[in-house]
Amino acid sequence: MIYYQKKRALIPCEVVYSHERFYLKCFSEETQARRVYRIDRMKGIEVGEKSTLRPKLPKPKGAVIDIYEPEHYAVIRLRVKRALLDDMLEQLGRYAAVRPDSTDSDTVIIRASIGISFDFYHWVLKYGSDVEILSPEDVRQTFIEKLTRIIQQYQNPPKEL
Repeated sequence: MIYYQKKRALIPCEVVYSHERFYLKCFSEETQARRVYRIDRMKGIEVGEKSTLRPKLPKPKGAVIDIYEPEHYAVIRLRVKRALLDDMLEQLGRYAAVRPDSTDSDTVIIRASIGISFDFYHWVLKYGSDVEILSPEDVRQTFIEKLTRIIQQYQNPPKEL
């Protein structure tokens, strides 16, 4: 790894552990922006001036799939294979409610408030056909569009490099 010098004046707000890495959520007084940094990539940290500002990070309005703030939150209904239920409940936590699926005894319906972001769609995609987004329709349609682009990419043989 190549390190470079870059000076940033940030107020540390929260340490988060995600995907086997530690991250530091910070606030910049200068830009008023919230930022996230991987702690293992930091080097040469120095204590700066004490800030009078005490920024508070917004409380999530639902389950957040990754460490970054979602674009928005939505109440999502998912059809999930029963074998994935523990994994789903671990990820969605207290934001999830589960009921049996009346159409298939091998699946359950999960209703949860979830942060919608780029990584949300990747998270659903990793489960393949074992998870289906039922609603809301706009989130379902966005996922269909992403899947369609993937299928189109693989329909033609690759051009030789």
